[in-house]
Amino acid sequence: MDSVQTFIQYAWSGLNFLIIITVLVFVHELGHFLAAKAMGMHVEAFAVMVGGIRKTDLSSGLSKQLMSSRIVGILYGLALLMSVFAAIQNQATLYLIGLALVAFVFPIWIASRIGTLYRQRPLQWIKPIGIAYAVAWLMLGVSTKGVGFGRPADFLLMSFYASLVGLLVVYYSPLTNRPEEGKMGHGAVIEGGEVKEVRFRPVASFTTKAGTEFSLLALPLGGFARMRGMEPHADGSETKIEGGFYSKSPLARLVVLFAGPLFSILLGCVLFFTAFATYGDPELIDVPVLDSVSTGGPASRAGLIEGDKVVSIDGKPVKTFYDIVLSVRESKGKSLSVEYVRNGEVRKASVVPEMDSEPSIVFAAGMKDSKKEPQMQYKLQAGPPKKYIPVSTREAALRAISAPVAYGAGLATLLSKPQEAAGSLSGPATIAKKTHGASEGGLNYLLYLAAILSTSLGFMNLLPIPPLDGGQMVVAIAEMFRRGKRLSLDTQATLTTVGMGLVMMLMLLVFSQDAGKLLGGK
Repeated sequence: MDSVQTFIQYAWSGLNFLIIITVLVFVHELGHFLAAKAMGMHVEAFAVMVGGIRKTDLSSGLSKQLMSSRIVGILYGLALLMSVFAAIQNQATLYLIGLALVAFVFPIWIASRIGTLYRQRPLQWIKPIGIAYAVAWLMLGVSTKGVGFGRPADFLLMSFYASLVGLLVVYYSPLTNRPEEGKMGHGAVIEGGEVKEVRFRPVASFTTKAGTEFSLLALPLGGFARMRGMEPHADGSETKIEGGFYSKSPLARLVVLFAGPLFSILLGCVLFFTAFATYGDPELIDVPVLDSVSTGGPASRAGLIEGDKVVSIDGKPVKTFYDIVLSVRESKGKSLSVEYVRNGEVRKASVVPEMDSEPSIVFAAGMKDSKKEPQMQYKLQAGPPKKYIPVSTREAALRAISAPVAYGAGLATLLSKPQEAAGSLSGPATIAKKTHGASEGGLNYLLYLAAILSTSLGFMNLLPIPPLDGGQMVVAIAEMFRRGKRLSLDTQATLTTVGMGLVMMLMLLVFSQDAGKLLGGK
């Protein structure tokens, strides 16, 4: 029963993560959409989520009929469920077998099946999968300094994540053949020397009288707003497209580009205000009672639950939660004998503290912030009880406004010290882990987390790096100084290439940090 509840908790956390990310990106793109309409641009498509479902049937004409996609999906799902339940039950061998199936056997089989449908040579579908594996292994090696290759679970887990990326690239490969100015979701494959159109359809969609398609897509990873005429041309003809993005002045484009980050930051303010006004300020209570016990953490694995009152650790009496923090922090990862009270009954448990995956606040007596630099510490992944101190509406509003300002100042300081930036970066895996913790804490924690993520999305998109909004804003500002004269296509291509290189380096660094925190930090 506990295993089922644990699985449900992780599934619920995953759902919260996807909902939060989708809503945040939706609001960001809504800013672009509304600003584009206000500037007289024609918005061709506004989509919630990304990626469609292939509509075109490519199975006709195959020399050998392929196994049903539904059966393949069921088998893959069963292998994935087997690995999940094996992990929950601590069945190491079964867990590794399940991971090997979903990391290598099924992905390669599925990729070969897709390649056959798309009439691709083996190298065409092997290449994306191979590159995804190579990048994942590089990140694993960098983040764990090679140690991860000696831990089968870490190696297989990173390979599994890579396989998902590789499979998506293979599945949507026909879209790379989309003709210039072609419709969204239209691509092509080469069959017998002839080009055959391949269409990907939304899960649901409708088109307005103005010609804007609103659609719900398949993958809960964001969304987009697409304006007409966003592709530059060598002859500059994009500036003559009626209602096109580049047909408008640089100032109009600057407004549209800035609207996305602005909406993200404003949403962060709204969420901060809602959290402060509804729940107030959280304050830790320094009593030796466990609260917010993280599923799968050391305390949870030892059988401890919320409400347990710790009375001693290794025979030493415990009177405050700070006593627990001290004992765990100084344990150096050695097993601790914990005596606690549950429902009036005295019980014992052996707990092995784990080093946290990233630096955190160093608490002082009374569970107050010591104001020291955050440090890596041994923890039980359980916190003290909390109470919330109400704040006035005016105070909540002031804090909501000041929070993004403080974040922006902190980001600027961080960027001025690149040597410190790496350790502060968090990618999807770390965010998902934080979402899991917030899901266990309740709606108030999710509100605070969503506010932070929305603010982060806004400020990160303001970075002056193409293809981020900030990078395109730099181009628009440069053209304003040139009195509307467009930058040459070569200059734009160079800026985009450099920007993409920087973004890829940033992504590699972020994902490496993720792997280091979640794998190497243990």
